[in-house]
Amino acid sequence: MTKARQYLLYALGCFFAIQVIKFVMYSVVFTGESSPSGLVFLFVIWLQTGLLLATFVFVVMATIKALSRLITE
Repeated sequence: MTKARQYLLYALGCFFAIQVIKFVMYSVVFTGESSPSGLVFLFVIWLQTGLLLATFVFVVMATIKALSRLITE
């Protein structure tokens, strides 16, 4: 497996993790009118932001690897 494909799989994994966290937090744990408060809310936002940045970084790294492979061949 090439590095570009590996980075794309990591990006998809991060994106999937974001969606799972969002679903669990807002459909299972906090339903209806209630919402996470205080440190729980900050932790969820911090975790989702970190995973979103990781997704972006992995997509950029996959693009760079794919383009460098095309240039060298």
